[in-house]
Amino acid sequence: MAKATTQAGEPTIRDLGEEAKDLLDQAADKIDAMVAQSEAETPEPPDPGGGGGGGTDPSPGTGVPSGPDDPRFANVRPRSRIDVTSGHFEDFEIRDDSGQPLLGHKNFTAKRFRLYGREGIRIGGPSIVCEDFWMEIAGQGDDHGDGIQGYTGPPTNNSPSPGIVFRRGKLIMTSGANNCGLFLADNCRTSMICEDFEIEDRGGCPHGAAWFPNRPDDTGIFEIGYRRVNLIGQKYGNGGIDVSGSGAHRPEILFWENVTANGKPVPRPW
Repeated sequence: MAKATTQAGEPTIRDLGEEAKDLLDQAADKIDAMVAQSEAETPEPPDPGGGGGGGTDPSPGTGVPSGPDDPRFANVRPRSRIDVTSGHFEDFEIRDDSGQPLLGHKNFTAKRFRLYGREGIRIGGPSIVCEDFWMEIAGQGDDHGDGIQGYTGPPTNNSPSPGIVFRRGKLIMTSGANNCGLFLADNCRTSMICEDFEIEDRGGCPHGAAWFPNRPDDTGIFEIGYRRVNLIGQKYGNGGIDVSGSGAHRPEILFWENVTANGKPVPRPW
């Protein structure tokens, strides 16, 4: 039916009201569409990193991994041992029982990886960054297996190893011919930062989860920063820093936050 009009052919007030309502409905639809598009295009906030040091949030890049099947490892692929003087490596898994370090030895970055073998990571020089990782290590036979070992050569010709970072990782020493979870000795003189890192000695390592002998003739570490670090099966105080003997070097504490050993808080050493 045609719209009613006045005798002059102009729209009635009712017609104008209906047209106004249609325009308002169209405008509302456009506004809703614009809001929906804006929300879809708004990027997610950046991951702040860190986390609860063993917390339960399994999202990638947050805290200590919940396990080897944590979502951050969804894209890992098998590969052979890595022993380099520079490089960048992501999303990989190494299984190797040769007894050689699985990953090392200087000037590299490794992200989102799993390691299984008799020796884990070798610190053989400066500038190593490892983020988002899971490690299960156990020595065999006459090994002195270490999860992470600092060794830059025989004293006294070895060089220091500054710029070492471990972030958002879990290291488990399972039963075997082990020495220590994280071992810095032989005058490797490491500068190391650990954040959101958990080391668990399940295999009865003689030197437990972490040991840094800083004796007068052997400086394992000269700078250390701990933030949300949990040591399970720990045998030494000061989070592994073993300062013994007259003239022993006390490393500089860069920061010391939320550090625990065997379920108890570890105060800042000095």
